[in-house]
Amino acid sequence: MPATTRSRARQTHMEDFQPGREDGEALPLATAASGERKRKKMKSSLVEYSDDESPRRVRKSSHASLRRDEAEVEPNSQNASTITINRAPVLELWRAVVTRLLYPQAKWETRLSAGAAISTICAISKGRAVGAIGQPDPETAEKRKEGRRKHPEIQDLDEIGVVGFDLRVRDGAALVSGKSKDANENALRKKFGDAEYDRAIKVFTDALRSWQSDREDLDAQAFGMYETFRPATKPGARGWGRKGELDLDKAKTTIRRPD
Repeated sequence: MPATTRSRARQTHMEDFQPGREDGEALPLATAASGERKRKKMKSSLVEYSDDESPRRVRKSSHASLRRDEAEVEPNSQNASTITINRAPVLELWRAVVTRLLYPQAKWETRLSAGAAISTICAISKGRAVGAIGQPDPETAEKRKEGRRKHPEIQDLDEIGVVGFDLRVRDGAALVSGKSKDANENALRKKFGDAEYDRAIKVFTDALRSWQSDREDLDAQAFGMYETFRPATKPGARGWGRKGELDLDKAKTTIRRPD
C-alpha cells in the first residue's frame, strides 16, 4: 500500500478545490499541481470520511438538482457494456474501488464513505461553477473556519489520501466540513441497478489489478482516468443533472496499466 506518514495537512475543505475545465468539474489542487500529498497513518481498520462541505451550505433550491444528478439508472441500456447513469454515482463507486486498492485494511463501508465524500465535494463545486448552486456567504464561511480553529483535535484524526483528495477519518467515516459522510451502498446500488452495479465493480477491480505494484502512480492518475471514461454529457449548465452512457469497455481500456 502507499507509504503513510503522520501529516499536519489540513482537512479537506471546499476552498482546497478549484473549478475544472470547460465542464466545471472540480479538480483537487494536489492533482492539478504536483500530485504529491502526505497521508496520516490510520490507527485502525475503520476509516471515517467527512465532507468539508456541509449539506446545509447548499441552498434549498439546489437540493432538487443534486437529487436529480443522483437519479436512478434508466432501464434502457441494451448494450451490456454500457450503463445510462449520472456522473456522481460513477465517481463515488470509482473512488471507493480505488480506495480498496490503496488501503486494503479499510472496511468497504469506509471506502464507500470516502467515495461519497469526494463525490459530494465535486458535485457542489461544479454546481457553483455552472451557477446551479449559490456561492457561500463570506461571513458564514469565516465563522466556519473560526469554528474549526477552536477544535484542534480534528488535526489529530487519521487521514486518508485518495485521487488527490485528503480526508480526515473518524469512526470509519470520512469527514466533510467536520461532519461524517456515511456510506449508503443500497442507495448507490439502486442508482446503477443490481446487475450493472456488480458489473461496474468487477470491471474497475479487474482493471486495477494491473496497478498492484505501482499504487502511488495509480493514485496520481486515478482522477484523470475518471475524466476519460465518465459518462459523456453536455458541458456547463446544459449537462448539469443529465445522464450519459458509462462505457465499461472504455473504462477497462482506460484503467488498465500499459505493459
